[in-house]
Amino acid sequence: MESLLVSLTRSSIKELEQMDFRLKTVQVETKSPSPGPSDSSSEEEEMEYDSIKYTGQSAGLQLLDQELFKAKPYVRWPGRDDLVLQMMAHNELMVVRKDTNGSQETLDVGLSMRSSIFDNPTRKDIPITHSKVSASVASRMVSFYFSHLHPFLPIINRTRFLTHAHQPAILTNAILALSFRFASLYFPNLTENSQEHAGTYFRKVMHRLRDTARSRLCHVQAAILMTLYLDLDDGDVESIQWCTLGSAIRMAQDLGLHRSATHWKLPPAEIETRHRIFYACYILDRWMGARAGKPLTILDRDFDTAMPSAYEGDQGPIYQPFILLIKLSEILGRVLKALYAPNSKNSNRNAGLDDPTIRVVFDRRLRLWKESLEDAVGGVYMTQSQKTNLQVFYYTVVMLLHRPFVVTQELFPDMQSIVEESRHTCTEAATNLSKLVRQKALLVDDPESFSSMCLPTFFVYALFQSSLVHLSNARHDRTQPDRLFRLHQAVDLVREHKHIGPASRALDILTMLITLHDLAPGGTVKIEETENRIISQSQQSHPPAGFSQVNEMPKAHWFQRMINTSIVGGITPDIHHDVATAMLPTDPYGFPLYNRPIDPNYVPQAPSAFTAFTIENPTLPPSSLNWADWDLYLDQQSLGASATNSLTSAIGTHIHHAP
Repeated sequence: MESLLVSLTRSSIKELEQMDFRLKTVQVETKSPSPGPSDSSSEEEEMEYDSIKYTGQSAGLQLLDQELFKAKPYVRWPGRDDLVLQMMAHNELMVVRKDTNGSQETLDVGLSMRSSIFDNPTRKDIPITHSKVSASVASRMVSFYFSHLHPFLPIINRTRFLTHAHQPAILTNAILALSFRFASLYFPNLTENSQEHAGTYFRKVMHRLRDTARSRLCHVQAAILMTLYLDLDDGDVESIQWCTLGSAIRMAQDLGLHRSATHWKLPPAEIETRHRIFYACYILDRWMGARAGKPLTILDRDFDTAMPSAYEGDQGPIYQPFILLIKLSEILGRVLKALYAPNSKNSNRNAGLDDPTIRVVFDRRLRLWKESLEDAVGGVYMTQSQKTNLQVFYYTVVMLLHRPFVVTQELFPDMQSIVEESRHTCTEAATNLSKLVRQKALLVDDPESFSSMCLPTFFVYALFQSSLVHLSNARHDRTQPDRLFRLHQAVDLVREHKHIGPASRALDILTMLITLHDLAPGGTVKIEETENRIISQSQQSHPPAGFSQVNEMPKAHWFQRMINTSIVGGITPDIHHDVATAMLPTDPYGFPLYNRPIDPNYVPQAPSAFTAFTIENPTLPPSSLNWADWDLYLDQQSLGASATNSLTSAIGTHIHHAP
């Protein structure tokens, strides 16, 4: 109470006693009104409550030790007098910054590597050039776009764009803006004044998008390209980028891109372009949501757009990496909704799910996705550069899946084997990611090696997540010097890419965490030795001592958990056996309850055990008012109830006769 009075009155208890706990009157000198707000000195306006920016937990900052905030209400950012951290409920971090003159405070909830709250307020404006781009330079930059940027998100019909003389001006300007900007960062000798030209074309496109009265396909394409452009900007543009992508998604839905156009009476090339544009929005929605810790805009149940083709004319399956990135993004989106959404626990509980079950399903789906990298499409295999780029995204999703079990291990006191297994998987993913990034530097001559640089913030986000995994390991066990060494090797890798987008901010956050947790560099362990040891352990047929087999997870009453397709995306037939085995009943030590083969009637076959995951028998009622759909749904529910009763009876009989 005393601290509250002191805070509210800005007076000491002794001063309040002398005034008989009455507020002293402040004499205000009367002055003529001055331009601008006259009450700018009021307390409410000293705090910028209307500009609070929220960053969710998938952004990565969940590693602050709660003990740091028990001795005092806030922790000062190391080396900064104007920045403090305060821990709120639900492990949410508030960042408070006081301006240098002490007159204004800025608040943010959460802290991501793109947060600008700890940046200097000065911003470098790109100069505008009025010099015209020659036709030859423009043609060269368009060719540069299609060779280096287009394969990542192939949202433009290349044949039509290159063969038709008249194209929408907004689309041409968007291509030039992105090409000049990308060249200014990674190919500075390609053309002169590339950064200035990029800024000029960018302003033209954004001005045209603001004045749009009716959605057009070229507007969606331009908005997507400007989302990529803003990802190349290291300034405080996260909100602009988020809103630009949101505009692209809303325009896409306005044009019906969320509906499959396969049977529409449109030219095949037009149908394919619509599908590709929608899935480009889908990919960006998921990865931007993960990086910024924000909700998804596109829900999986809200669209039925057919998967695009991997082929481009007679060039073969050149867009197979795009198809695989769509599939990986689908898994990422479901991981975010199942493990990181604010109300995910309640939703999972209502669906009869728990976090370990979700972990098993997604782990199997990710492994199958990774195996598909080696598959040939039309007899053509992906190049090493393509696989390397995709694996950077893959290992990021793996870390996001397993990180909640490592960071919040106190929530699983009875499942320490799961926690340790997730820690091992995260460490393996982080180590493999570091090796991939180092190998990637050897592939610079291949234009496809720059695909991950089309979204530099996500590349840095992967490095950032890798560093956080090693930081968590170093905090968990300070007695192993190799863990501390790997942490600083991961941080050094971020430092090597400091010139890329938000890498400098990510480095500041990592330095802050290392300082607060007293994890100074030390040790002489070589990185090659630690990496080879981790990878060799992962290749063993049995996990290291102290780890449980994935298929020995305790799952009592597993038959009651009919997993909701809206959460995990369904258990496809190729992983039915793995998931069913992982969910078998075990004793507290992880061994199966029965020492003899289980009766076939006890373990249902895939069609009956997982009918809830097939399209023919959905768990959710139809979202439409079509009575035919409802009749089918009600019939399936009655059949499902009969099957469940038979299954329960068979299990009860088996348990009754079990020795």
